[in-house]
Amino acid sequence: MKSLFPGVAVWLGATAPVLWAQDKPEPVETKPMEVPHSMARNLGDRRIVVDGSLEDWPRSSPLLLLDTRQVSGTAFRSYLGPSDLSAQAFLVWDTSDLYVAVKVKDDWHRPLGARTYGVDEIPPADNVMLTFDPKRDTRAYGRDLGRSDDREFWLADVPGAGKGRVVCWDRFRGTAGYVDGGALAVTRDEKLKVTTYEVRLPWSSILTADIEPAIGTILDLQVVVNDLDEVTDVMPQTRVGWTFGVGPRIDPGLFGSFVLLGDVDGPHIDLPEFPSPPPAKEDPVPGPRYWVEFYEQLRATEPKPYEAADGDPRVALGARLRALETLESHVAAFPRVDFLEFQQRIHRRMSRECAGIVATGLPYFWNYVLADVRRRVEAATPEAGFVLFRLPQGGWIVLSKQAKFAIDPAGYGVEHLFYEVLDFVLLTSPLDSTKRNDQLLVRMLLTGRTLATHIGFHLPAIEAGKLAIAEVGQGYDTKGLRISVLGDKDADGNLPLSVGYHVRWPDGVVLVHSGKSSVASQAPRDGGDVDLLILSADHVAPVAAAHGFAPKLTVLDDVLTCSTRPGGHGRITLEQAFDLQSNLRANRSVIVGPGELLRVSR
Repeated sequence: MKSLFPGVAVWLGATAPVLWAQDKPEPVETKPMEVPHSMARNLGDRRIVVDGSLEDWPRSSPLLLLDTRQVSGTAFRSYLGPSDLSAQAFLVWDTSDLYVAVKVKDDWHRPLGARTYGVDEIPPADNVMLTFDPKRDTRAYGRDLGRSDDREFWLADVPGAGKGRVVCWDRFRGTAGYVDGGALAVTRDEKLKVTTYEVRLPWSSILTADIEPAIGTILDLQVVVNDLDEVTDVMPQTRVGWTFGVGPRIDPGLFGSFVLLGDVDGPHIDLPEFPSPPPAKEDPVPGPRYWVEFYEQLRATEPKPYEAADGDPRVALGARLRALETLESHVAAFPRVDFLEFQQRIHRRMSRECAGIVATGLPYFWNYVLADVRRRVEAATPEAGFVLFRLPQGGWIVLSKQAKFAIDPAGYGVEHLFYEVLDFVLLTSPLDSTKRNDQLLVRMLLTGRTLATHIGFHLPAIEAGKLAIAEVGQGYDTKGLRISVLGDKDADGNLPLSVGYHVRWPDGVVLVHSGKSSVASQAPRDGGDVDLLILSADHVAPVAAAHGFAPKLTVLDDVLTCSTRPGGHGRITLEQAFDLQSNLRANRSVIVGPGELLRVSR
């Protein structure tokens, strides 16, 4: 039997089996794959019932996701070979609908659990993501306007959902909903360890109004299969994608292409010539030069504390205001789901995907600033007091003669650049994936250093139950510092989702992080005066908390960051931060930008 893809005997028919690669893991090849092309056959007189069996499908050459070069996420033995995760996808069409079938080889299938998740979040279940780019103009991650007409569909085993519950994501705008006229069936063959996804997608849910499905129509497509193999983990440990093998880093703006063909038969088809996608008229997102120049502009100013006599905080900033407003416009526009999924890629060490993401746009800026911070850290440790650096993607580095530690360190590269520098890490909101870096935490724990969390959570390579828990209300001595965990259990004994920390140096210098709910009454009675308060602008009562702690200087946290919650209130805007500063007139306060620092001493 001849195949469209030499060396792999695969095709789909009423009686034909699907042949898989050998279960034995193969060494990852270094030679890049070519950008993939495929096709969808017209159904002709056939009709398909979406039931997950595929017995009524015509023969169709597959999109192959069988190569180890297409795999992302192999750390800590997350990937054991094609029997652990590999897939084949098939496309057929008629004038009303596109039909897609995906057969996934997976040693353990995880459906969506009993807990209810909104469709605008990222549910923890094995799934297939289909992303269509009808105008073939997507080029980059983030706020690429070419993505505005993309359509992304989430296929998963949701017990009790029934047919017609096909989720359509719009990550560009941060919305999601169900597809009218769509149908989905998911079946599992436990003997063969194969999960079959069969979906009907109306063309109206895929194409823009100016595109009609017709023979010769070419669309761009990405197919990604997410595999969650840990029952306690809410993130996929392994992914396989149609274009993931095209280069040493995975370009999130690179799709494959498929063409609509007529009612043809036979296992071998000569595909037509695929024209190149239309050239971009300008950079889809700001490029490296833009961000380097912007960072130089930001560094030309310094964090300026707002005093009670300064009047409007905006006016008091002077020339610095424009730089902060520019950064605010970029972080506010960055798609929320992109940001959340970027964190997941970081947490599960999907290095090639992360390398592709940070190649352009706002992630490039974060990565560039982080490298600069790492260079400056070497010469920043003071003889007395401490130096506070703001990490570009979230969190803080604290340097002192006694200890070097981080609070809520987040972002790609933190694990590589800082794990040897830090003595310990403090987490205020450990269940918030945007306020930590799992790979950093794993490296810290595996090298015998300290991690403070008041709630347990899944960490790769760390045995469940082995994560030491810092008790709320207790104090701990480490590296000459006295660290107290600020928070209270509720009437039912439940822990707060967020805690604060009170850190006291031997010479009496005090640093406090409020978390999102801590107050001054939770601080040690003999804690001393607070020199610096890191106050979350997302605190439940930020003004009351600041007045209670009465610090010499307040630094606003959770400002100039991306949206992390659905809806119109997913982040604290810069305007809201200015309003908060106005309400804190009795306290000196300051907004610190990415990569900037403060020096604190008695």
